Amino acid sequence: MYWALIVEDEDLMREYLENNLSAICPEWCAADTAADGQEAIEKIRHSHFDGIITDIRMPVMDGLAMSKVIRDKDPRIPILIISGYNEFDYARKAVRLNIFDYLLKPVDEQELSAALSAMAIQAGQKQQQEPAEKENENADENTDGLAQRALSYIRQHFSDPISLTSVAEEIGVAPAYLSTVFHREIGT
Repeated sequence: MYWALIVEDEDLMREYLENNLSAICPEWCAADTAADGQEAIEKIRHSHFDGIITDIRMPVMDGLAMSKVIRDKDPRIPILIISGYNEFDYARKAVRLNIFDYLLKPVDEQELSAALSAMAIQAGQKQQQEPAEKENENADENTDGLAQRALSYIRQHFSDPISLTSVAEEIGVAPAYLSTVFHREIGT
């Protein structure tokens, strides 16, 4: 199940989505709500959400301004706009912000269900990509450390007979791997 933040200034619509989201699409649960974009940004800072469902026109900070702030922090989180305004300018700005979908009020539950199901696929792909990205970052950090450890060993033992094999054995990696990482990171 994925956790959604519902951002809507109309009390009835906000409560409707909060109380019925799981019935409309079982893959989603309304984790929290906000009455405007600024309140939503605060909640996003302190909690994790897999997707955002928002109105556009709201007091304090509208849905598009909020979406821009969210995009700067997390470019892949799916954002679904549900708006009562069928204005081309809004739709164009939504496209530029890579908004997942743009539905019009009054909401058709089948259309909303289909959009949420598709949004769940995107949220799932994002969840799968994040651990791989962290693993790659960790691998990069480890290879940086490996090259630095090799350099440190070479500097400390510069007067001893040193070979690629002896440095690799000291660090605990294969000579070919050390050679590749060292060349890539240090350039020699």
